[in-house]
Amino acid sequence: MLRDGVIYRELGGDYFDKLNPARTLRKLSRRVEKLGYQLMPTQAAVAPHSVDTSPDGS
Repeated sequence: MLRDGVIYRELGGDYFDKLNPARTLRKLSRRVEKLGYQLMPTQAAVAPHSVDTSPDGS
């Protein structure tokens, strides 16, 4: 910022989680298992904004 004169841009606390979600899932799974819990895989939820609700599909 000082050298190049660019403005600081906050990427957010979850930037790296969103950047590589598979790695985040693996890390969280290991952490949960270290606490003595077992995760059970389930079907992934579909984001509401990605579902096509129109009758003709357009």
